[in-house]
Amino acid sequence: MCLLLAAALMGYTTTDIGRNWRGPQASAAITAIALCAFSIFGRRDPLRTKSARLALIGCGFGLTGYQLLLQILDHNSFHLVHQRPGFASLWLVLLPVAALACALFCSPRWRRVGIAAFTILVVLMGTWVLGASKAGIDVLVFERGGATAVIHGKNPYDPQVVKFKDIYGGEFYDARLTDTKTLNFGFPYPPIPLAAVTVAKAITHEVRWAMFACVAAIALTVLLLGAGASESTRRSRLGAVSAVGILMTTPTGWHVLKFAWIEPIVALFFVATVWCAVRRPRALPYALSLFFMTKQYVPLLAPLTVLLVPWRALLRRRFTIPLVSAALLLTLPSLFVTGYWRSVFVVQVLQPFRGDSMSFAAWWASAGHPEPGALFSFAPMLIGLALCVWRAPRTIAGYVQSCAFVLMLFFSFAKQAFPNYHWFAIAALCVAAATVGLPDTDRSANYDGRREFNAARFSTPIA
Repeated sequence: MCLLLAAALMGYTTTDIGRNWRGPQASAAITAIALCAFSIFGRRDPLRTKSARLALIGCGFGLTGYQLLLQILDHNSFHLVHQRPGFASLWLVLLPVAALACALFCSPRWRRVGIAAFTILVVLMGTWVLGASKAGIDVLVFERGGATAVIHGKNPYDPQVVKFKDIYGGEFYDARLTDTKTLNFGFPYPPIPLAAVTVAKAITHEVRWAMFACVAAIALTVLLLGAGASESTRRSRLGAVSAVGILMTTPTGWHVLKFAWIEPIVALFFVATVWCAVRRPRALPYALSLFFMTKQYVPLLAPLTVLLVPWRALLRRRFTIPLVSAALLLTLPSLFVTGYWRSVFVVQVLQPFRGDSMSFAAWWASAGHPEPGALFSFAPMLIGLALCVWRAPRTIAGYVQSCAFVLMLFFSFAKQAFPNYHWFAIAALCVAAATVGLPDTDRSANYDGRREFNAARFSTPIA
């Protein structure tokens, strides 16, 4: 319940698109961070009793209804009513959640019907949102231009090839990155997002379909994580339905999908990592490598890997060789591509402080104080990272919750923080809520920081 409430509060902090936080949003962010910390470091199992599980159901449905009501009444946020007027439009949000609930709790026959209905409804939702209005944002310029370059066999990282137009006239970029008309860098994301948007562009002629596909895959994976639990852990199913309801109705989600921010791709690989930890431990090193390569800030979560795999097993060949090999295969060829280093890494360093960020840094600067430096942004994240490595449970749920906690700290104090960043933190919170009840992640028993998931898979000697 703490995690679901934290996800809803983080959704509230991002309702004022284009404006930095005010007092209520800052208070909600602090409360969400505190709730996530309590969920990680508290030693009691919050879902042990039947009354607590019933409270979880009420909390999930209540927060889902609250988020839908927020989209109707809050005219400062990007919500459904502004795009497709009328209460009937909200059925496109309610029906997918209902289909997932049907798939989770009904018989196997109806379960297949529910999954099929969910897939069809997501396609309808995508067509409906993408046709609502045009989206003018630099991310779409990058994705469409980069995908077109790849399709035509050109280098998307070379600024002399793609020649991205500066649609903001130099307002939001460092002077070394633009001449106010053309940007002096290429595609600013790693190869994995580039591959995803290129496939979407080639198949559907619209890069944003990649984001809808990722959100649908995330919801289905969270569903299957809950559905795969035994009857004795029915609480994981309740957590899965509640988590999907919160994720599908968060007001930030529609903004992320409309403007094609790549966080759904990052979140999908995060969920895939959790899935491998639960169901396919042998594939976990490869999943972690792919996850780390999705966006520039994701490697900051690498120290939390010790919560998934014992540090002794991390040093063994069965884990280290696949992890390092996959990472090198993804990164080394790209480093020799013209413009890659500047477009993907140098640009992030040169990006200026944004006063319209949804973070405590922008809130501090808006009060008349000097713009905070890098220490203000990184110190809370590093402290949270150290605390999680030291005290968080060595379980899958402990890993997912710690990732959400560190992301919330990092984004909440960053010099640039927008709805897409916080959406990823919300997605991580929802995944954490779905994993709390899984048998291998129960924190109520043997809470000594030594429970290790499938440690033998990585620690057994090679014959």
